[in-house]
Amino acid sequence: MTHDGVRPFLFGDVLARTIEAARECGAAVAAVPESDTVKEVTAEGIILGTVDRLRLWRVQTPQVFSYPVLREAFARALADGYVATDEAELVERNGHEVRVVPSSPWNIKVTTREDMGLAEFLLVRGLGEAGAP
Repeated sequence: MTHDGVRPFLFGDVLARTIEAARECGAAVAAVPESDTVKEVTAEGIILGTVDRLRLWRVQTPQVFSYPVLREAFARALADGYVATDEAELVERNGHEVRVVPSSPWNIKVTTREDMGLAEFLLVRGLGEAGAP
């Protein structure tokens, strides 16, 4: 299992469901469906088109994999000099199915000043197991 230390609002039910999904298929990630309109844009900032958001999910952590699946993915990436943004990308690249497990939008990544402000707000409001402040 991998989990970003910068995601302090992980709920136990999300963790349990992600582990269970990985037990079933060997690889699973926590994620939330995209709710914003997403545009594909050129390097010059010109919109090429609108992406179907119904097929888009924002992947979070935890990401859970069987050891052989993850070991193979890392070995191939190392041999090829391939750099990924997360472990799931390496596993996908190896042709292994990765299951998406619905998560909480409050499982935020705290890496910027703005994120810290939101995290402080959530703590002050008492983010509970129900998943809402």
